[in-house]
Amino acid sequence: MLLSVCFPLFVGRTPYWKNQSGLYDQYSCHYGYAATKNPWNIEPWRPDVSTLATIIAKCNPK
Repeated sequence: MLLSVCFPLFVGRTPYWKNQSGLYDQYSCHYGYAATKNPWNIEPWRPDVSTLATIIAKCNPK
């Protein structure tokens, strides 16, 4: 399934949904570069850094 189709399914489904740009970067990183990583720790408290910085941080920037 395409990232552009999958990601919107999660947007706004929980009151904890903050930092949408950072969450998108984490999700797209896992989707594109770490699909076999388990679990996919996609967390709103992580900083909103660039997509490249998210990839370098193995999808979970600090």
